Amino acid sequence: LIIPTPRLGPDALSHDLVIFTGSNAGTDHATLKDMITTQIKNNLGREYCPDHVTFLPILPRLMPDGSMDREWCRNEYTANRLARRAGNGIMKQLSRLKEMVLIQNKINISQV
Repeated sequence: LIIPTPRLGPDALSHDLVIFTGSNAGTDHATLKDMITTQIKNNLGREYCPDHVTFLPILPRLMPDGSMDREWCRNEYTANRLARRAGNGIMKQLSRLKEMVLIQNKINISQV
């Protein structure tokens, strides 16, 4: 999810790429970030690379049709509530439970 984010300083707006990883603890975020930015740079141009890449070990809120609730995620991210959720052990466990339910229902969360 790309989120325009207000910042202080000369660049008043940045574009953050927010990646919901769920409970994939074995993911090498630095390598993944490099791979993503390299692909964007090579295919679209450097100007399309995000200013920041944030990995969150939780899942996004989903709509009834299984798609990501982009507006909710955007609002929670810009208010820094997603970062607080990601640091909360209970929220991480709830995301893990959500993953198990989604897998059981055969919803492919990687395409959300």
